[in-house]
Amino acid sequence: MSLNHTVTVSSEVSQQSSEMKMIKNVLITKGKPISERGIYSLPLGVAGDNYHTLPDSFGFPLRNKDGRNYLYCPYGIYDSSSSDELVVLPTGGYKADIVSVGGVDYVTYTSKVVFPEIKAFIISPDIDDGIDCSDVMYDQNTSVYYATNGKVEWITNNEIHNYFITNNLSSETEHLTVSSENQNEILNLVANDTSNKNYSLTFVDNLSVSMVDVERNKSKTSNIHFNLGSNAIVGNTQLNFLNVNIVIDANNIEKVISDNNAVLNLKNSTLTVNNAQIPKINAINSDIDFNDDVKINSSGSNITTSTINLLNSNLTTWGNLVLENKDNTHDSFLTLTNSEFATFGNLKMLGGSRLQAMRISQNSVFYQNDNDVTFSGDSEIGVDLRGSYISDGLQSKINIDKNGMKNLIVVDGGYLNLSNASLLTSGSIVSDVVIEEIGKSQYLSGKGTIKGSPNCWSGESFQSTDFSDNGSNSSSNKTNNNSSWICVN
Repeated sequence: MSLNHTVTVSSEVSQQSSEMKMIKNVLITKGKPISERGIYSLPLGVAGDNYHTLPDSFGFPLRNKDGRNYLYCPYGIYDSSSSDELVVLPTGGYKADIVSVGGVDYVTYTSKVVFPEIKAFIISPDIDDGIDCSDVMYDQNTSVYYATNGKVEWITNNEIHNYFITNNLSSETEHLTVSSENQNEILNLVANDTSNKNYSLTFVDNLSVSMVDVERNKSKTSNIHFNLGSNAIVGNTQLNFLNVNIVIDANNIEKVISDNNAVLNLKNSTLTVNNAQIPKINAINSDIDFNDDVKINSSGSNITTSTINLLNSNLTTWGNLVLENKDNTHDSFLTLTNSEFATFGNLKMLGGSRLQAMRISQNSVFYQNDNDVTFSGDSEIGVDLRGSYISDGLQSKINIDKNGMKNLIVVDGGYLNLSNASLLTSGSIVSDVVIEEIGKSQYLSGKGTIKGSPNCWSGESFQSTDFSDNGSNSSSNKTNNNSSWICVN
């Protein structure tokens, strides 16, 4: 044998080895944690007469240097009842359960698993017939998988997992279409993925699942875009997000949803909503922006807590916001705890709450600017104020358009600024006092007009309590009262 022949054979073997490693590396990047977090599925291949070769949708060669088809055996979690597809092999093969993601079929469960840690074998045959993935053996001394009549590459679950947790995938976005038929599998995939890859989900049906927990590493957050279209998040759906940036786009504001128990739970996350109807929100250490018009539907018979519940969080509305409750079942429409809520569009509350429509705790701020805040329900109290309520701008108003409220604002140690604000402008009246101070206010300020009730204010920070004549002024000699509100009957 000549030296040139030896060099040529060696070069061909090296090229074959490099090609198989390239195929392996591409397949690793296609892994998806569909069934469980940390357990990955690989794509199904293409079936031949008595073999199963590589997938034909990723651009790599299906035949080796000798023109023989690569043998490809993907494995899932062991399940003897797997039955969707047959992975054809010379010895008969095995059954596999399949989930389609983005037009690619993935192997989730298989009726045969040769080695538990192996997710796939890739074999380059040296002979035409007879080689099988069950022929692969393991050498414990060298930690190598091998076959007598072929070259073997293998993919372990740990190799796939390490790829996704060690690489920065923030520049990658996977676009998926979600229907009622596949929404459980797709949302489980998103939830099980611990990388920082982004997802863009387009919904062709309403989203209605039980519970999905989406959690990312705090240092490697990812973006998830919900394109709802005319669809909505409904039913008993509970979506929990930790360290995730969420965007919700839709054109479903006018969609009628009669009984919605769905919930969005956010922690250390961001949420941006554009022109959408969404379910109730619980947020901890999160930032929320509502762009355009937004409606929050919390009309479910099983929901008893606040429509928006913020803890150490910030929410800003730039368009109009409608909060819709089921009558008299909720604690409130809005609860702020060490949080800030700023609204630059109109805010309207429909339905009712058992006691107060808004609860603003100490160290929390509600801010409105040049807009209307309207109470249109059966709440006994409009605002339970222990933090700060600031009404700013030239056109800000606080309205009640339904009789029956006892107090519009109850001040219990809070800060109230009604600069340029007109209260009760729609003519409805409260049954007791518009602004009732039950604990000494931190500070009262502003020059608004209060009208629509015979009793405009009461409490130790006020001097005038005689409202028999129009024009009574809220000012007093108390150091915490710098207000100059005018009472108009």
